Amino acid sequence: AAEAAASATASATSATNAAGSASSAASSATTAADSLTQAQRVASSLFPSDFTEGGTFFTSVLNGAPTARGNLSAAVTFTTVSTEGQVANITAPQGSNVIIACKGYINAVVGRRYRLIVRARHVGAFAGTSATSFRLNLRRVTSAFAGGTDLAVLNPTFAAPDTWYEYTVEGVHSGTDPYLVPFCWTNNTLNTAGPIIQVSRMIVQDVTSMVAAENAASAAASSAATAAVSETPAAQSA
Repeated sequence: AAEAAASATASATSATNAAGSASSAASSATTAADSLTQAQRVASSLFPSDFTEGGTFFTSVLNGAPTARGNLSAAVTFTTVSTEGQVANITAPQGSNVIIACKGYINAVVGRRYRLIVRARHVGAFAGTSATSFRLNLRRVTSAFAGGTDLAVLNPTFAAPDTWYEYTVEGVHSGTDPYLVPFCWTNNTLNTAGPIIQVSRMIVQDVTSMVAAENAASAAASSAATAAVSETPAAQSA
């Protein structure tokens, strides 16, 4: 009887410890989720993200000192869409690629992760290869503000016309170039029949902390689930 009682006590203690582990892991998951939310708020404020002020914060020139990069190409115009607000229209065909780039450069730090999110749609029916004519880039820029190599590139395909999509490209900075330029563009050779591409948002983020918080939240949630599973047999044993 004494041995059985001792065994029951030990099982009860095990159940209590497992419950404590589950609670602690759940708390860690909550804290990590809160950190993620904060990181998202900070990251989303790095660059202007829409065209409320037209092309004020955007240019079609990828290189050069920030104050000397000029304005958007005449091929980029603006219109108001009821669900989106003011959006940029990239009209085709043109004699060259049409670019929408942020006027500011990212002061890039080696080892940090940067992300560009672009919300866009293809207006009207596809024509030829126009569904594949849109591009997203994060490109390195040298200390002399000359063009460098691409950090990340995305070549999306519009699945359906007249439908808004959010496309994301990101990468971890490496190399010696101190800046990055985020931009989207249409490939002139793939959009020769005239369809318009509309862009409503260009969101630029340093997501290093965000991704770390996501990973921490995921690990904590996994730990909580494992602890909860451990708690169940311990409670049954008690």
